[in-house]
Amino acid sequence: MIEAEVQIQTPDGAMNAFTVHPEGEGPFPAVIQYFDALGLREEIRAMARRYSEDGFFVIAPDLYHRFGNGIHFEADADGQLSAEQRTEMFGYVDRLTDAMVMADTAAVLEFLEDAPLALDAPKGAVGYCLGGRAVIRAMAEFSDEIRSGAALHPSQTVSDGADSPHLGIARFNGDAEIYIGFGGQDHLTPPPVIAAVTAQLEQAGVQHVVDVTEDAQHGFTMASRAAYNAEADRLHWARTLDLFERRLG
Repeated sequence: MIEAEVQIQTPDGAMNAFTVHPEGEGPFPAVIQYFDALGLREEIRAMARRYSEDGFFVIAPDLYHRFGNGIHFEADADGQLSAEQRTEMFGYVDRLTDAMVMADTAAVLEFLEDAPLALDAPKGAVGYCLGGRAVIRAMAEFSDEIRSGAALHPSQTVSDGADSPHLGIARFNGDAEIYIGFGGQDHLTPPPVIAAVTAQLEQAGVQHVVDVTEDAQHGFTMASRAAYNAEADRLHWARTLDLFERRLG
């Protein structure tokens, strides 16, 4: 595989991003990978490499770029963050708006247009936690460009407001397909949230698969975290790669 750290210009300045793609002439179908609250770290890069091994050009943008360079958090040997780390991390999460993430996504899409090894075709997106919500937002905001998505243990997908992320599902491309993996023990996605998202998918007629792994907690895809759930993670990889292979490959 060929990987690189690149810089992309956004309305809020230069944004670092990690790219990885297979060796060969290409071009390769492109996938945008959104990180979870812990930021762009080696664990996210390793996951990007795994997607790339299946034949994709993967780009993982550093959405925290506007707050500083290389901001990320590492769990300890027990898969935990300290109280100080959690306070700092959630400070960034609270400051990072969906509008900022969509502005960064627009910049990433412009970058991919000029990337010779990224296929000029509809893109895929995969994300975790706040990145899972970003997938839903991006498939609504950029419905022609992003038609395949996987949202894993997404956070804050349903609100009482008219701009609730799940309502954007109605704006997905008519050819869109999404996979959403929930944890049955995820405090951020209790049963009413899962039901509301599923109902919106069905009402909008969007092709979808929704999994709920009953004993999985928030963050179940992250092997470095105490919440890691091997069963849910295996399902995440199988469903997501199947989606991208069918829709992008």
